[in-house]
Amino acid sequence: MLGEPLYWWVLTFIFSLFVLAGLYSQGIDSLLSGRNDFAPVYAATTTVGTGDMYNADTIHGVIYEQLGGGNESFLYTRMPFHAAVLWPLSSLPYRSAYAVYLALQIAAVIAFMFLWRVPARTFAVIFTLLSLPVIFSLLTGQDTVFLLVWIALAVRAERRGDSFWAGVFLALCAHKFHLFMFVPLLVIGQRRWRMLAGGVSGGAVLMAISFLAAGMSWPLGYYHTLTNPVINPAPHLMVNLHGLFYGVAGGKLIQLALGLLIAGVCWLAVKRTSFLEGLAVVIIGGLLTSYHTYTGDCVLLVPACSIIASSMVDRWTVPLIALALLPVIFIILIGTASGYAVQAVIILLFCTVTAHALRRVPETAAEAAS
Repeated sequence: MLGEPLYWWVLTFIFSLFVLAGLYSQGIDSLLSGRNDFAPVYAATTTVGTGDMYNADTIHGVIYEQLGGGNESFLYTRMPFHAAVLWPLSSLPYRSAYAVYLALQIAAVIAFMFLWRVPARTFAVIFTLLSLPVIFSLLTGQDTVFLLVWIALAVRAERRGDSFWAGVFLALCAHKFHLFMFVPLLVIGQRRWRMLAGGVSGGAVLMAISFLAAGMSWPLGYYHTLTNPVINPAPHLMVNLHGLFYGVAGGKLIQLALGLLIAGVCWLAVKRTSFLEGLAVVIIGGLLTSYHTYTGDCVLLVPACSIIASSMVDRWTVPLIALALLPVIFIILIGTASGYAVQAVIILLFCTVTAHALRRVPETAAEAAS
C-alpha cells in the first residue's frame, strides 16, 4: 500500500475533496466562489494602514461590496501581521485574490508533505491527502494549513541544531496562537533558551508589523472581536472542551478546571520527553483547551500523530492514530452535527501520550537542550 505511486494518492485526495464537498453543505459553492473564511481576510488586507481592521462595519462593508452579501460571523480574527503579509492581495479583484490564496493553501499542503519526515515522508503524504480536516480547510478558505509548514520548518531547524530558527518558525504560528498556548511550557520546561530567544525575537517582529499595519489601538479592537459571540457559530460542533461542555450547567468552570489540569499534565510530561514528543503533547493539549477549535484546526493531528507513530506506538495508540487521521470520525461529526466522536479521540490521544511520557525517566538538562 505505501509503495503505491504518488499520483494514486493525489487522485484519492481529489476524490476525498469532492466526497467531503458533498457531505458539507454548500461545499462546492464555498470552494469555487470564495464565499468562505477568505472573505474577512481579504477585507482585512484592504484596511492595512487605516486603523479599521477590527471595525465590523468596515469588514462587512468590503465583503458586501465584493460578494453582494455575507455572514455576521465574518469578522477578522487574526492578528494584524497576518493581514499585512497578505496585503498584496488587496490590489487584486476578489476572485483573483481568492485564486492566489487557494494556490498558496495548496502549496502549503505540498510543502508540508515534502518537508515532513516523521516517521517518514510517505506517512505525511498518505495521511495528509486522506485528511478530511485538510480538505475541509481548503473548502472553507481556512488558514490552518499554513501552520503545517511552520511546524515542519521548526522541526527541521531543531533537528539541524538551529534552535533559534526553530523558535522563529514556531512564532509564525501566532496567527492561530490559541492552538499553541502550551508551546511555551515545552520550550521553558526543556530549558531550550535559544529556541525561546528565537520565539521572542520572531514575536517581537510580528508585533511591530501588527502595530504598523493596524495602529496603536488595535489590541483593544482585537479584544472586542475575539469576545464577540458571533465568531463562534455552532459551538456544539467544536472539537474541544468548549464544545463538550457547551450548554452544561457550570460548563465554563469545568472547562477552566480541566484546562488547568491539562496545563499541569503538559508541564510534567514535556520535562520527561524529547522535543518531538513534547511537541505532540502540547499540540494535542492545545486542541483540547483552545476556546475556538473546529474541524479545520484538526489538521494539526497530522504532525502530532506522525510523531506519536514514530516513537510512542503501542497496542493502544495504533487504533487511536488510525481514528484521528482517517476520515471516519470526521464523517461522523458531519453526519451527527456533534463533535463528541472527535472530542473522545483527542482526549484519549492526550491521555495516552502523556501517560507514555510520564512513565519515562526525566531527561537531563544537557539532553533536553540538545
